[in-house]
Amino acid sequence: MKSIRLLHVTDFHFGKESDYKNTADLKDGNVPKKLTNNLNSDWTEEFFNCVNEWSLAHNTKIDSIICTGDIGDQGKQKNIELGALFLDKLCTRLELDKADLYLCPGNHDLERKKVRSEFKVYEDILNKYSINNYSSYDSSFTTTIKDIPLISLNSCLGGTAKSGFSVKFNKILENIPDVHRNEITEELEKLGQNYLSDFLDVPAIGNKQLENTLEYISKNNSDSAIILMHHNPVPNNSIEVRPYGSMVDSGKFITKVLNTKKKAFILHGHTHFDYDILSYFPNGDDNYVSAIGCGALNDTANGRANIYEFYYTNDNKHIITKVYRIQRIGSASFGIQHSHNIYDKGFTELDAPIMIEMFKVRSSVLFSDLLLNLKNKGVDEISLLKVILKQEYLLINIDKKNTDDYHKWCIIKKNN
Repeated sequence: MKSIRLLHVTDFHFGKESDYKNTADLKDGNVPKKLTNNLNSDWTEEFFNCVNEWSLAHNTKIDSIICTGDIGDQGKQKNIELGALFLDKLCTRLELDKADLYLCPGNHDLERKKVRSEFKVYEDILNKYSINNYSSYDSSFTTTIKDIPLISLNSCLGGTAKSGFSVKFNKILENIPDVHRNEITEELEKLGQNYLSDFLDVPAIGNKQLENTLEYISKNNSDSAIILMHHNPVPNNSIEVRPYGSMVDSGKFITKVLNTKKKAFILHGHTHFDYDILSYFPNGDDNYVSAIGCGALNDTANGRANIYEFYYTNDNKHIITKVYRIQRIGSASFGIQHSHNIYDKGFTELDAPIMIEMFKVRSSVLFSDLLLNLKNKGVDEISLLKVILKQEYLLINIDKKNTDDYHKWCIIKKNN
């Protein structure tokens, strides 16, 4: 068995107007002193410490950092620079190389008043800090982490000329109140009967990125993929509906991904909410698309982040994903807790009492011994592994030399 551990951060929004009061604008590539000091503030140190403490407690370390956009505010150079500095420092504190950092852009990483610049400021600053693993324009970024495919997408194409969407203006007019319809009609007619969606600030993936995603995950031998994007691909628990908050092609994207018969974990930001939503075909295959939202990491009382543990068999088949939430618990400190697990759809759990029987006469048991005793009940080792990973009343004592060999795990019953 192998595992991937990801730290998910998003939506810093560094550089809001209040941050710049009584400070000079960025000159010669230097971030204003007040904001630079913010990188050394209590909340950033407490966040770094919280992640490192989790690693120590789990006898492991974070494999990679993913950031799903809005590292700065309003696409301004000084704001993006501060976000890049934060990511640079985060890599240093977690002892990770920049090659272990993966990004996708957010709508606030685009200077919306200059839409056609299409993230040039964002890209120039990332390159300045040797941050190279990110999606740009309509080109997705693809790689693998321990042989599992990872795709970073730019979901902000609806605000640029790269989306490839042509919208019939009469379809838009259907949703416009009568009192405003003539006025809107005149504006649309100035642009022509068909126009690209850069007229609207709406999120989209676009056809090119969709095709690249389908091709990349289909040719990989893993049964699952990790996908990064800024915008939420499905509605969340916020009832607010905004024109720049709903992807115009999310339904098409999710349907096409489901048709690959692969499991997909879409990790995103934008909403500032923590939530997970599973999409799948009823009466279809056992694959699914799991959209996992991450809260915004900032210096407010709601500062948040996620840690994910993805577990796979040695032939790259998904077993279970564990989700941990990092949350602000005081004026500066952070706490972390195991939130929930994501299993394969349709997985039937073993009856937990079967396992409890083994602990009536022992305080601990080896996985190999447990499997031997349960084989006559028709239990296979992967099913047993899934159950062990789920049960909250069990601890797994993993020898440092045998982390990936679950046959040698010593399983201990917790003392409540």
